[in-house]
Amino acid sequence: MVRKVWSFTSFRRSGIGSWWTRSCTSDASWTETPEDEPVMSSTARRVRRLVPNMALRVRHVEAGSYLWVRLRHHLGLIARGARAYEARYVEALRLCVEPGDVVFDVGANIGFYAILFSRWVGSAGRVFAYEPDPDNVRLLRKNLDANRCASCVVRPMALGATCGVSTFSRDVVTGQTGHTGTGPTYGELQFRAGKEIPIEVRLRTLDAEIDRAAAVPDVVKLDAEGAEYEILSGGMRALREHRPLIVAETSNWRYEMSQGVRPARASIELLRELDYVVFDLDRGAPVGPSDQPWMVLAIPAERRRETRAARVLAAMTGST
Repeated sequence: MVRKVWSFTSFRRSGIGSWWTRSCTSDASWTETPEDEPVMSSTARRVRRLVPNMALRVRHVEAGSYLWVRLRHHLGLIARGARAYEARYVEALRLCVEPGDVVFDVGANIGFYAILFSRWVGSAGRVFAYEPDPDNVRLLRKNLDANRCASCVVRPMALGATCGVSTFSRDVVTGQTGHTGTGPTYGELQFRAGKEIPIEVRLRTLDAEIDRAAAVPDVVKLDAEGAEYEILSGGMRALREHRPLIVAETSNWRYEMSQGVRPARASIELLRELDYVVFDLDRGAPVGPSDQPWMVLAIPAERRRETRAARVLAAMTGST
């Protein structure tokens, strides 16, 4: 529950805020498990439990925009600042999205990207933000209202391979890694909280949502904690006929496999079968057979030389 509002400056000047800012930007606060998964140090985990989950308004990436966050859930973002948070991915998406575009933000969380998409597409464009976690949906709506994102429509549901109802495992530790299906979330494994809170959520396919909205996406952003393959499978008609640009997180490889869902590699291979060229956004290079990228950009092969795609690739690779 959000109980109180603090300013960013107040948090940074507090004892906990000062300590957390240092610890979140230091590798010393992270340890490696035998499975090579990073987890917070025991000291960081203990201090984190003492942080109240109050609301905090921070400056967003662009001038005049703000982001309401939960203090305990978003300590890393607060410590680094929104402008430094996923800066490379923000820049890539900025180059992908043009005024008047239709953007599907799948896994919108509290609206970090939905706010930016709404500003970039302008009044002539549309943004559809998909988020199944009810707590995140409340903060997502608050952020969109606070930033006057009139072009953005919130869809409180998950996307998948079929339409119906799905179990959704909520992440009550960080609020950021909930996933469809059962089993502990990545956030719970990372912080070793061990909690699992399954709820039922509405499930739709990407193709069904495109039909409902009567709007063809120019860009699709996916961040669904291992459900990317199922979401792409539910959008085969869109991928074959409409050929949107795809920006997708493909991390949590070991977690995906341990939970019995299709590994991220399957998403990359599916896109390749549909004649997409898949690039690693961090390396600025095509994804190789043994690569395990964190975030990828998939461009239809026939669109590589279009102005938009060429602009993104030039920025990623540093070419001119």
